[in-house]
Amino acid sequence: MTEMEEKVRRLFDEYGRTSNDALKDAASVNVSGVAAFFAAYFVGSTPQAVFGGANDAASGT
Repeated sequence: MTEMEEKVRRLFDEYGRTSNDALKDAASVNVSGVAAFFAAYFVGSTPQAVFGGANDAASGT
């Protein structure tokens, strides 16, 4: 396994563990920790427009 593959595996293992813990006890969710798994900036699109926004407190994370 390459170094990149190992990093990706660790990322998904940790994400899965964090998600499962949140499902077991919603009150214990580390929201900023969960948000850290995602990009700093989100991009979306529709047939009419392309839009984006920062992954910050204003985005609900």
